[in-house]
Amino acid sequence: MAETSYKKWILGLVLLLLVGGAVLVLTGLPRRGGEREPLVPAAPAEGFAAKERNLREQIRNSPERAELYASLGDLYFEQQDFARAADEYEEALKRNPQDADTYNDLGLALHYLGQEDKAVETLRKGTDADPSYQRIWLSLGYVLLSSGKTREARDALERAVELGPETTMGREARKFLQGLPPAQ
Repeated sequence: MAETSYKKWILGLVLLLLVGGAVLVLTGLPRRGGEREPLVPAAPAEGFAAKERNLREQIRNSPERAELYASLGDLYFEQQDFARAADEYEEALKRNPQDADTYNDLGLALHYLGQEDKAVETLRKGTDADPSYQRIWLSLGYVLLSSGKTREARDALERAVELGPETTMGREARKFLQGLPPAQ
């Protein structure tokens, strides 16, 4: 009995470490094609408020440009203002409903807001928009795993590995899979 408890404790610790690593991977890797380029070059020491003003001004001048809303969402996400980030990502998706990157970011923001069902639904829309986008499969697996949906998480993580086993995201997905109990 004590050995089983010890194994569960170790498994929990391993999963906690994997989740922490995934958060770093999911939020710290460049977007497909690299980071979103600053649309207007910023001064090196420019702070959050100046960046926000800059993006708001660009949005006023070009309200149809989805990437501006997504960049503003990224700015809020970096500040851990997930509610404002989610609002901006939703605006971006109204203008470009096929952007899997933005579905990924919105899904993670919703996850951090505790809206698990909506996060999963959003991430699934992103996998429909671009089934070859590896990052969204990793994010979906992470959110499902965090929600206790191990079987569904396994499927998403296996898909992430299939799309590129030697990429950073593929290796991270494999780490998650190694921490899961055997499939039944």
